[in-house]
Amino acid sequence: MSSSPSEMISLMVVDDHPSFVGNLRSRIETENDFQLTHVVDSVFEAVELVRREPPDVVLMNIHLADGDGLEAAKYLIRCAYETSVLMMAERATNEVLTHVLEEGCAGLITRDVPLEVVIAALRDAASGNLVFKFRELPAYVSFLQNFVDAGSAGLTSREREVLECLLRGESTSAISEELFISTSTVRNHVNSILTKMGAHSKLEAVTMAQRERLIT
Repeated sequence: MSSSPSEMISLMVVDDHPSFVGNLRSRIETENDFQLTHVVDSVFEAVELVRREPPDVVLMNIHLADGDGLEAAKYLIRCAYETSVLMMAERATNEVLTHVLEEGCAGLITRDVPLEVVIAALRDAASGNLVFKFRELPAYVSFLQNFVDAGSAGLTSREREVLECLLRGESTSAISEELFISTSTVRNHVNSILTKMGAHSKLEAVTMAQRERLIT
């Protein structure tokens, strides 16, 4: 579900690392725009809870004792369309990034990033943005860019540039600065992209493009 700054972001954390969960919980309590609904350490619990009451965002560890977090994410995305699932891993790999993109997740962060980066990533995910935050990100820029070639979508060259920025998880203001266009123009381009692709959100547009081989 997209959330504006004035709305509360409901968050579920699915992780079995007590120290990380404790630190994140303490930090979340200092933020006035988050509601931490549940903290669980198993795939089974996460699926059951999301089916009953979908949160805005799920922070999901990829490796859990009772199952594969990516498989759980795939299920959650299909049964709770408005929930964004942000994956967490110890480190990024081409295989992990590919699965994250293919399954329609909101992105990937690694456990070694600062908590303020985690919080910012959760806000971005709640807004429908695609988020990648990990220390090795520069080494994967080319890999991620290879997912973007939207010519077959009937997009203009500028719209393709905007779609590339969306893949990198950039905000409207960041896209405006990078492409030297106004924020209102960015919004117009995004609306055009969504209309042409029949998507309901920026995240869905990127996911659809990849699945339909509009980005490869």
